[in-house]
Amino acid sequence: MRPPVLPGMSLPGVFLSGVSLSGVLLSGIILSGAAQAADSAISSTLRASGLSAGPMALPDYAEGEALDIVPILRWSRRLPGRPPAASSRSEPAGMLVVGDRIYTGYSGSNSLLVLSRRDGTLIRYLPANGPVSSAPVLVGTDLYYTDAAGYTTCFDLQAEQTRWSRYSGAPVLASAVVEDGAVYVTNVDDQVYALDAKTGELRWRYAHRIDTDRASRLTLYSAPSVTLDGDQVVAGFSDGQVVGIGRADGAERWLVSIGEGAWPDITAGAVVAGNTLIVGGYSGPLVALDRQTRSLLWRLDVGTSSTPLVDGDWLYHGGTDGKLRRVNVRTGQESWSWQADIPGLSFLLGEGKDAERTTSGTLGSPRLTDQGLLVGNSDGSLYLVDPADGRQRWALDPGRLLSGFLAPPAVDGSEILAISNNGILYSLRGEGAGVLQ
Repeated sequence: MRPPVLPGMSLPGVFLSGVSLSGVLLSGIILSGAAQAADSAISSTLRASGLSAGPMALPDYAEGEALDIVPILRWSRRLPGRPPAASSRSEPAGMLVVGDRIYTGYSGSNSLLVLSRRDGTLIRYLPANGPVSSAPVLVGTDLYYTDAAGYTTCFDLQAEQTRWSRYSGAPVLASAVVEDGAVYVTNVDDQVYALDAKTGELRWRYAHRIDTDRASRLTLYSAPSVTLDGDQVVAGFSDGQVVGIGRADGAERWLVSIGEGAWPDITAGAVVAGNTLIVGGYSGPLVALDRQTRSLLWRLDVGTSSTPLVDGDWLYHGGTDGKLRRVNVRTGQESWSWQADIPGLSFLLGEGKDAERTTSGTLGSPRLTDQGLLVGNSDGSLYLVDPADGRQRWALDPGRLLSGFLAPPAVDGSEILAISNNGILYSLRGEGAGVLQ
């Protein structure tokens, strides 16, 4: 395995090996709406423990109150465990919220944490062999999660026991993708595994042949989730190549070289938009390919730090330069760009100091709500941005404990749940949050 580099903070400064094994978060989140789709046995299990299986009744702002005010802090709680001794940290694990429970990982615990949504207190630990660095996935009563020790685990919430656990040979940092009875996982050794969802048995393994020049250099400590596209699995690798793999047999169908520059690594999952496949390298570029022919439709010379969001004709893209961009899916034309500022510095520096107030820290994956785009910055805070014009509506400033956000926030009604890079879980309330779409 090549020596890893962690892209948790903006380059330069990622060469330190003393940072946590958290890696890069490139997967989505699952909200409490998943509880409605889950088997009713989950509700029985939750009620048996004395917790409601339905959504919490949260107070709302008064009617007519402005939508662009910063949400109110309901509570905050440091995640249980011992944080790694490092000069800088990132907490990229997303959350699964089901009823009154929050399922999330933490770099300071070799387990999946089960927390109370009411106040963030620990309910229990679910077994893992290393830190869980991504959001778990719920299918029926089966909970699937991966860890930095290289294991994928299926935990039965109804029986409250591990159904199976499978080792993939290297750390798994992104969420599993579960569909049609199969579980697809990627590891940092540029491998893709397809497992049986019920038994964990291996269906096939794809080992990517790394470009020989790239194999001798440092790579980013990352392996994004695969993207399912019809009968194919689309996966990106550390040498900047993107491969289409047959879902049935694991055979390579096609290969395209995308990533360029010093860090060609594909650290973000590809997205499908109509007949277009969009993917980018960490140093760039961002490209749109025809899904059938893989011919180039357009390119932007920007790096990709997190999985973009597609909403209709628009792509919302977090760049490695710290800028969030709105890009036309069909033409690749940029509509606007926004860059995060550091909360509190506007007052200290005064007007006309924009360059000194902004941060080029890594952006997490944006989340679309009724009121705007929620996005976190590794060196800044949590922000709400107007998707129409890129105007910043608010920035969270909870005080000196803030150290940036990489994990995508969870939104449910008037509540935002977000984990900062120093391992603090925040519950925020406000109509300005909106409902996740």
